[in-house]
Amino acid sequence: MEALISETNPRKDGAVLTIFELNRIYRDSFQNMVEWMEISSLTNDWKMGIIDAWQDDMKELFRKNGFCYGCNRKLAHCVCSEPI
Repeated sequence: MEALISETNPRKDGAVLTIFELNRIYRDSFQNMVEWMEISSLTNDWKMGIIDAWQDDMKELFRKNGFCYGCNRKLAHCVCSEPI
């Protein structure tokens, strides 16, 4: 998938992504992150920083498409104490 996180909406038509598309992007990206972390020689501190930045990118992707990263509901229907 091309420039998955840097591009806020990988759809060609520019439409808002569905929760199913967002979750697919999340799973694919998570799997890539796990595989990369396993072969990386970075220290645990660096790995934690990278994972933290990745999660922030994922939260932003969900938010830009109108969903909460925590509960996967539309922001208007979020049940979290504070939408993530």
